[in-house]
Amino acid sequence: KQWYQRRVRGGGVGGTEVVIDVTYEPASLGDSKGTLIVSSGAGGEYIFPLVGQCHHPKPQGPFTIRAGQSIPVQFKNTFPVPTTFLLSVDNPLFAVKQSELIRAKKTINIMVTYNGSPSGQSLPAQTGKLTITNPKNSAGQAVHWVFYLKGISEKH
Repeated sequence: KQWYQRRVRGGGVGGTEVVIDVTYEPASLGDSKGTLIVSSGAGGEYIFPLVGQCHHPKPQGPFTIRAGQSIPVQFKNTFPVPTTFLLSVDNPLFAVKQSELIRAKKTINIMVTYNGSPSGQSLPAQTGKLTITNPKNSAGQAVHWVFYLKGISEKH
């Protein structure tokens, strides 16, 4: 289910303007369609077509991390089932666990650590990329979320 709405009650014999919030949380890339039907005994039935588009996630960041510290990167499992996501960083000075099982529709904090210089020396700012990938779904799609990282020494 990709479309969500709440039951809304109108009032009054002369009619009442009502706002209906509809949320689109796609579980796959591409287009999807739905229908919102609003009806009442006095006002009749209104049918609204719903059209949603899901594109690849846009990169986020940079997230700045001081040497020897960790920061949380917030991430939501948008899928309707618990999913194991693969986590990786492209610079060995940053660290993250290899995978994370996230319950359906839940948001968690993924901790990313910047180790800094192995010798303890001050380094110029270091950059990296956290990539979170889901396994391929039934349509053969794998989605990648990218978070840019910036590691700084204590002296910056």
